[in-house]
Amino acid sequence: MKYLAALVMAAMCAAFVVGYSPTTAIDCGGGDDDDDTGDDDTGDDDTGSGPDALKVITFNLRYANLVDFPNHWAARDGIVFDYLNGQSPDVFGVQEGLLKQLEDIEEGVPGYAWVGVSRYGNTDNEYSAVFYKTSRLELIDSGTFWLSDTPDVVGSKFSDAQSLPRICTWAELEIIDSGARFFIFNSHWDTSNADSIPQRSAVVIIQKVAELAPDAPVIVTGDFNENVGTAAYRIMTGALTYNDVTGDFIDPWPVLDLPEGGTFHNFTGTPTSSSRIDWILATDDFTPTAGEISTYNEDDKYPSDHFPVMVEYELGE
Repeated sequence: MKYLAALVMAAMCAAFVVGYSPTTAIDCGGGDDDDDTGDDDTGDDDTGSGPDALKVITFNLRYANLVDFPNHWAARDGIVFDYLNGQSPDVFGVQEGLLKQLEDIEEGVPGYAWVGVSRYGNTDNEYSAVFYKTSRLELIDSGTFWLSDTPDVVGSKFSDAQSLPRICTWAELEIIDSGARFFIFNSHWDTSNADSIPQRSAVVIIQKVAELAPDAPVIVTGDFNENVGTAAYRIMTGALTYNDVTGDFIDPWPVLDLPEGGTFHNFTGTPTSSSRIDWILATDDFTPTAGEISTYNEDDKYPSDHFPVMVEYELGE
């Protein structure tokens, strides 16, 4: 019954912006109306209604490379900064970020610190970094593990069927005003479905959460390269068991009755599928109050080839 209030609120909400508006959203939390100007109206420091309200974003940045011209990083980094400054999330996980991109965000979006290492354990490849707002959150601990049968071994993979080493970076954070603590785990899964790699990736994350954050409030963000409803998604959300392991994470989309939509669009603004591959999940310590797949753009130029995904939560409600 924990989500009864959220479900009632969702049933009363009917506004949903579609198409090419700056954000595709339904907000059951009483926030500002979208003014359809291309600028989000959520860029303040007072997320939600209480001291334990949190705004969370997952954002595949698309790694910086000149092959993407005219959508290379230097042509869109300002759009990324504008989006993040406008949203002012408390914590956000990024995928595919190279060190230069993370440093650019640190400079272009003031007030945040970040943790993480690259998927090879150095500074020369993609990160799944976690950014947190230093005025609201204090870092307690952090680390990174690999999606493999040996998750503490740098650069490890399940098998040669996996295209690249894949990582999950985590952070334990404390809400400064209340002292409440929570964990965030941020990951980027492989594109291969061979050798049960998605299912095994889900199991590793569930097991590492149990090891690192037993009984703690946990948020999981990432580009999972898996549609909603797949076996890996069902393992994460407790609908399927794999090798005697199942998760208990909750997807806010059905809780809030949010319409399903694709999140990968290849810089076109038109999703290539009707399902999210970028998810935000959480334990039942969190009550979701709003969520959106953001189609934010500036003159039809998008910040990435993925739409960022945002959820607002109340911790402990």
